[in-house]
Amino acid sequence: MCSGATAPGSRPPLAARLSADPGQITIRVAEADGRFVCTAFAVYYPGTDFVALLGGATSADWRGRGLYRTMIAARAREATARGFRLLHVDASPASAPVLRRCGFHEITTSTHYQWTPPT
Repeated sequence: MCSGATAPGSRPPLAARLSADPGQITIRVAEADGRFVCTAFAVYYPGTDFVALLGGATSADWRGRGLYRTMIAARAREATARGFRLLHVDASPASAPVLRRCGFHEITTSTHYQWTPPT
């Protein structure tokens, strides 16, 4: 969950970022029956008011039980406690209804591209 390859010039994997500055990232998990059923992390940007809420994912068999909403609330509380006041979420359309119910509103959209190295 915390590692992975990156393309040249991209950000380091989550595990490397966590090792380099543990206070910059918090990882939250919900566990049931010995497995992670919901995960999420927050990235803090020191010197700014911004926190990115990223990596929110809930196992299909655990959706609809409020876990994702709970992860949003927990990360928002922590951001506030740490003095950050602006939350950013880069989410899929499936997350939009939950985010709206939590008080978020869409301010822009982005188009994602995937790069495949030449063979």
